[in-house]
Amino acid sequence: TSITLLLEAMCEGIERIHSGLKCKFQLSGKESENEKCAILAGLATCDGSTSELRYCQNDFSGCGKHHGLEIDDLSKIHACWSSIVRNKHGEALGILAFYLDKNHPLSQQRISQFEHYAQLFQLILEYSQAQKEMQIAKVIFESQQGILVSDAENRIQRVNQTFCEITGYSAEEVIGKNPCMFRSGLQDSKFYGTMWASINRTGKWEGEICNRRKSGEHYPEQITITAVKDGNGIVENYVATLMDITQSKADTDEIERLAYYDPLTGL
Repeated sequence: TSITLLLEAMCEGIERIHSGLKCKFQLSGKESENEKCAILAGLATCDGSTSELRYCQNDFSGCGKHHGLEIDDLSKIHACWSSIVRNKHGEALGILAFYLDKNHPLSQQRISQFEHYAQLFQLILEYSQAQKEMQIAKVIFESQQGILVSDAENRIQRVNQTFCEITGYSAEEVIGKNPCMFRSGLQDSKFYGTMWASINRTGKWEGEICNRRKSGEHYPEQITITAVKDGNGIVENYVATLMDITQSKADTDEIERLAYYDPLTGL
């Protein structure tokens, strides 16, 4: 993958900058957290230490554990620094290790450089992870359901293409407006009061509403409104997902008509 190639190129670049050093990075797998750490890091130095940040020095060539990463000739390695790289949620992203020959001791200056590189790898991996999440969110947002996102004051911030197709409005025509612009007038204030009481109490409301398209046509829609809150429980956004159920209601009415009425006489 592109992220793997980038990380390999970074390791090669670090090796060119620092003579007598080998840089290795391995992405995490799909194992459980404990298994993942054990596989990534070997969870061992010469003294059997199992800390996530480890040093191995002086007798590295005799170490039975290879820190979970392959190195061509262990006999030439004098010291190693390795650490599990994690994201901000504490999830293991991979392990970064630096191997040094005997002419380049593991000094505090070197360790500071390694810590800096580990932070750089973390930032790159988190950015890659965020990009993937954004792509997934984009696919979800452009779904077959209409989606409307408003702020805490219920001003429309974003709608998807399906929403525009259902309502007949372009995104530019509705951004910054209140969703009450779509009301048909067939539901009274009591209906909306009950709806918002449910959203404020439970954070969600689901039901059927008759709304109005840009053309003035009334149409039925199935809608779910969800309040999105921050870590303190304060509402930041409202997200509405909706479907035009005009055809399904017409089909239901036709089935009922055929069940109870004679198709020839209409009786």
